[in-house]
Amino acid sequence: MTTRSSLEDWIREIDERPESAPGLIRAIANRLIELEKSNEVLRAENIALRIENKVEEYENKIANLEYQIELLSRQVQQAPTLTVEGKELLVFNRQNQVLRKTVAEPRSLFSEQIIAHFLEDSTFRENEVHLKSFDSTEEILLIFDTGHAIAMSISSLPSIPGDEMDWSQAYQEDPDSIEELVNILPISRLPLYEYCVQISRRGFAKRMPAKSFNTYIAQKNIGTGIRQQPDKPFNITLCNSEDTFVVVSKEGYIVNMTVDKLPFAIEPIINLGTNDYIVASFVIRENTSLLIVTKDGKIVHRDPNWLTIANSFRTQGQSIFSRKVRERGTQVIAAAPIEAGDWGVCLTGNGQVMGFEIEDTLNQGFIQKGKQYNLLAFTMI
Repeated sequence: MTTRSSLEDWIREIDERPESAPGLIRAIANRLIELEKSNEVLRAENIALRIENKVEEYENKIANLEYQIELLSRQVQQAPTLTVEGKELLVFNRQNQVLRKTVAEPRSLFSEQIIAHFLEDSTFRENEVHLKSFDSTEEILLIFDTGHAIAMSISSLPSIPGDEMDWSQAYQEDPDSIEELVNILPISRLPLYEYCVQISRRGFAKRMPAKSFNTYIAQKNIGTGIRQQPDKPFNITLCNSEDTFVVVSKEGYIVNMTVDKLPFAIEPIINLGTNDYIVASFVIRENTSLLIVTKDGKIVHRDPNWLTIANSFRTQGQSIFSRKVRERGTQVIAAAPIEAGDWGVCLTGNGQVMGFEIEDTLNQGFIQKGKQYNLLAFTMI
């Protein structure tokens, strides 16, 4: 390498021995020729790299556009046949099985509380079965623990004809896959949002621009959003920068902060205990309040003003329960923002899928007063 010191040495050499000047000039000329050749190689590599990056960028844009066209095509084809009033209740498990129950007129079906039930010999483990509810025209994204993601129309899932649920009737993407289905996300309104927030079971979060997320969907891989095993992906929430993002844990801790404060890299945003994990994540907006559902069927209601904005990613969060209640083993199975007139659905330990009006539960503090349940899952409908 030619340094300032070596240049000074050459100048001193010429001053002391003028006859050495031609030799030094030839050495410098040869070195300049070598540097020029190296520069040409680097320039060529740089051009090739730019072209390769451009090709990859255009391929991603093409994949994204193809996905958007496919999405619009499916929605246009379904529009004449689907009713706006319809709701689709999805029951899914970690074995990638998804059951779809159409709830055409919720209030008439809810009058007798029981919407559907599993066969008597059905057994469920904790955190194995989940509920989700969507509009009949929704486009959904199946999210797996490997980061694999599959977009489809909800109407492409088979609907069970009666009120008896059996996993043998379920849709299953790949029966031989070792992947686990961890969540199902609505994505029809994705273009209306700025960001997607990915959260793991252990409270690691990452904020992604919605445009980037569209590309990941087209590539059928959204990433896991975790640092290391045994953590698993949990949910993705569509939001805007001014929204308030909320996470709730099984042991009854809650953290909330504005979306624009969330990290773009994978970082923990809540300090969880060893056996604690996230059971709900969502955005809470104006005219909504907070509903918390416990495993034994208790309902906790909080006004948004009760929430305190977190100033650190290392906080344990606000406690929903007193220490005494927590020590009794009270566990949260779900939480959600609610409005007047909302309805909820839960799955009990004996395999019954029950519906109820939220306002009634707020007045009595339980899903059904005088009854204690072993609830496995809950969703708004």
